[in-house]
Amino acid sequence: MAASYSWLKLYYEIIDDPKMGRLPDKLWRRVIECFLLAGKNGNCGTLPDICAMAWALRTDEQSLEADLSQIAKFGILDKPNGHWHVVNFEKRQAATPDAERMLQMRGRKRYEAVTGRNAEEEVEERRGREEEEVEVDATTAAFREVIKVFENEIGTVTATTADDIKDALKDYSSEWIIAALKESARANARNWKYALAILKRWNIDGFQSKNKSNGSKGNGSKPQTAHDIVMARIKELEAQGGK
Repeated sequence: MAASYSWLKLYYEIIDDPKMGRLPDKLWRRVIECFLLAGKNGNCGTLPDICAMAWALRTDEQSLEADLSQIAKFGILDKPNGHWHVVNFEKRQAATPDAERMLQMRGRKRYEAVTGRNAEEEVEERRGREEEEVEVDATTAAFREVIKVFENEIGTVTATTADDIKDALKDYSSEWIIAALKESARANARNWKYALAILKRWNIDGFQSKNKSNGSKGNGSKPQTAHDIVMARIKELEAQGGK
């Protein structure tokens, strides 16, 4: 029976298969060559005769026969009726039922190979993957931009601060966060908590708004500076259990 495809299924589980794992490198390669020759020869797993195999693999018949005999000890090949045969080849290469194939498709990760799927399924998954990648790239770019500004304006970014910035990007745009970091630097309050307090104030009063209570306190004290206002807000948040 002629081969129906120009490819064959090679399962990821081979990596963890103890039979394959115990093979020397030379025989590991020989097994893959046997799979390819079996697929080229048909779908039933029967290999070509030893003479044809030796020619195809550019080796001599005696060495090849010895290799196949060694592989047979691991249960990967057998020789019924005097012809070498790949065990379970026909079963492993059979077409996957539609329901199972759909489940496998949904479970694949984004970098897994596309094998045996129709064009419509492949296009649909590629489209979803591209949309996901655009979203991830945009988020990553914003995070990197904020980190760069933080290092320039504030100082070293710790792992904790990096996590806090990632969380903040869920609530505030990178433009806001960068502006808050620069405002912190101008106020000589170079820390994330100060910048976060600015963001929370802007969220209430408007982007880059000035606190309306800025001015005389009415008790003879000096007018509050932007630094005083933000520090007071920090203390309020800490008293409330906020960050």
